[in-house]
Amino acid sequence: TRRDARLEAARVEYHDETQRAWVEPPRDQTLKMSLGKDLAAEASGIYIDRAARIVKLVGPLDLRSRRLGQGRAERSSIHASQWAELKLGQTVRAGADVGVDELFQLDRLESARFVGDTVVNLDGQRLAANRLDVSFDEGAPDQSLESAIRSAVAFGSVRLSGNDGKIACDNLTLAFSRTEAGRVYPQHMDALGDVRMERDRAAITGK
Repeated sequence: TRRDARLEAARVEYHDETQRAWVEPPRDQTLKMSLGKDLAAEASGIYIDRAARIVKLVGPLDLRSRRLGQGRAERSSIHASQWAELKLGQTVRAGADVGVDELFQLDRLESARFVGDTVVNLDGQRLAANRLDVSFDEGAPDQSLESAIRSAVAFGSVRLSGNDGKIACDNLTLAFSRTEAGRVYPQHMDALGDVRMERDRAAITGK
């Protein structure tokens, strides 16, 4: 552990020269990992390449905001059944001497890819897809999903639902913004392939 980063595991294999680590949980259990004070991950295995600024999570896995925030009834989360790759922000100089304690000091996310039955729950909205690529704002006031998520591209059997209606399509690109109250919402969407949009009793379809 170091500062607000914490990891509980049964086995850690660490290579000092390459700044790489493979972490395994006890049998029939999962790994629970803190990513700073705002995010937590749970996975069946974790691989860390600190020099490349990459963390790979073995599924099934979940990435969750650690706190509710103002006016939120539940924590936001991203789930995937197969794997995820997280790209970390530039917090360590290339070639810097990093000890094992600093190896697990994982601060800000730059981007991420989630693969396999991916489901996102974000401020009352639900997005499901086969694969999801996400970009994060490293300059956000905190690194919760609500504050840091900037854009996303969903691939394969995409379904988005919320208070404003539903969208089904093959691929969906989203750019997020925030209300004055701090709630995140998709400001811009680009849907492609077998598109169906529903709102109230109206429906629009397109190829």
